[in-house]
Amino acid sequence: MRKRIVVSMLVIALAAALLGGAAFAWFTDEEKVTANFTAGTLDLAAPVATSLEVTNMAPGDHQDWTVTIQNAGTLDMYYRLFFEGGISGGFDEVLKVSLYDGTVEESELPIFGSTLLSNVNVDNAWFDETKTYVDADAAAHEYTIRFELPFDTGDDYQGATWNITLNIQATQKDNQTSGDIKW
Repeated sequence: MRKRIVVSMLVIALAAALLGGAAFAWFTDEEKVTANFTAGTLDLAAPVATSLEVTNMAPGDHQDWTVTIQNAGTLDMYYRLFFEGGISGGFDEVLKVSLYDGTVEESELPIFGSTLLSNVNVDNAWFDETKTYVDADAAAHEYTIRFELPFDTGDDYQGATWNITLNIQATQKDNQTSGDIKW
């Protein structure tokens, strides 16, 4: 008899649990959506310029060098240009350099005027937020760098040599603070 009472109690408890569970039933639904993330790219297309070799430069001579900046990446970018390298015989004290937008004939005035070659270094690079940027889908920017040996260059500079490297550095345009660009 005792066994029947225990079994009856278990059956009653199980029935109560089933009825209680049915009383608290909820309708449910679920949707899943995936999210994919891809980082953008920053890529200066090569070649930027061809090598330049100037020999037998005399006072009053100038040499133009064409530079093309193209964004092959997916992010808009700022860029800057500067020189580094070895200049002997003080040539950097007299050789002047200017940057023109397009060819010299297309530009009435250089966008960065005539300055000594030694002044265009990493600390004083050619950079202007309003001019030196390329959108990811924009056409290439073409510049002319003009090197000039002034007429008043003295005999002390005969045989002087220079071997420099043009550096073009790019950084993302988005999320930069004006005046505090991260290179």
